[in-house]
Amino acid sequence: MKVIEITLEYDVELLRQLLKEFGWDFEGMREKPHPVMTGDCNHVDPAASGDFEEGYYENAAWYCAYCYPGSNPARMEWSRTRGVIVIYAPLSSSKPARALALAYKRFAEKTGDAEEVQVLKEKIFWFLLKHF
Repeated sequence: MKVIEITLEYDVELLRQLLKEFGWDFEGMREKPHPVMTGDCNHVDPAASGDFEEGYYENAAWYCAYCYPGSNPARMEWSRTRGVIVIYAPLSSSKPARALALAYKRFAEKTGDAEEVQVLKEKIFWFLLKHF
């Protein structure tokens, strides 16, 4: 599986929007293992850990491709200290494009700087053109 890594500037509101957009229940899954789908695996590692300052969430397909075949694997980690939100997903996933769209929207809301917004918009366009 070829994975794309998207690094975004840390912003707690963007983080919350990304979790919601991806349908990930970070608080509900924190420190809990993914449910076992086949009965053949022992899922003991947590699906999510940390808090909104520093943590990670990995969906079931990322955690165990055997139990969740054909799904849309992805992982997201974040650190306010390092100032980043990082998303990992395969090329076939829509998550990177959706994350960039949300980041663009959030950046535009925060800055209101038309020139900076245009530069970001062009970077997103070229990224999407290259990978999709």
